[in-house]
Amino acid sequence: MHEPDDDLPVILVVDDDDETRPPLLDTVDRRYGHDYDVTAEASADDALERLRELHHAGRPVALIIADHWMPGETGGELLAHSRRLHPTAQRLLMTEHAVDAFERAGSFDTEKVRDA
Repeated sequence: MHEPDDDLPVILVVDDDDETRPPLLDTVDRRYGHDYDVTAEASADDALERLRELHHAGRPVALIIADHWMPGETGGELLAHSRRLHPTAQRLLMTEHAVDAFERAGSFDTEKVRDA
């Protein structure tokens, strides 16, 4: 993982699943961590709090990647609420099919996730 850099725009990964969030974060960080501050949260509530903090600090958010099915607020609801804080951020809503795509691309081994 790259060290956080307050001068870089942020990519925020939001997934409540402790099995898929770390490898997804690692994949995004390896690819984009030189140009972006890649970070993660485990819930929509935590993500909204982080987005508020980034907004108040004047930090730009380039991309928000959110799992759709999370306890409490869904990823879709999170992305809708994030629009008022970071209107220029790109948004990506993941579903279970995204895990399949990562697996096909060889980004991480999801066998233990599927067996859980």
